Amino acid sequence: MQSKTIKRDQVWLNHYKAWETSGQKQKDYCFTKGLSYHMFKFHLTRIRKKAKSTSKSRFLPVPTDKLASANKTHYPEKQTSSLKLNIKEDYSIEIPANFSQKTLFQVIKVLETV
Repeated sequence: MQSKTIKRDQVWLNHYKAWETSGQKQKDYCFTKGLSYHMFKFHLTRIRKKAKSTSKSRFLPVPTDKLASANKTHYPEKQTSSLKLNIKEDYSIEIPANFSQKTLFQVIKVLETV
């Protein structure tokens, strides 16, 4: 049985997701759904703060063969190309051309859990 807090959070999270996909301004969305704009803003702020606080603790270490076996890591001074991944607005990962394919696969698997 879910607690009232969890149920309430889920209701507001559903409203938040529906508002994001609606393309409406927050006040317009609240009006069409019969919601208090001030309560919507209050819960929206709570959801965003909660998401930020939980996302900070979700980083997991990704072991690499080269780093685990050597004390020093050598990166070439010049790289011919790189790939930059932007994840939402919060994260950016730049992957050099010589980055291990196995490690990249592990990074992607970790990101899928976040």
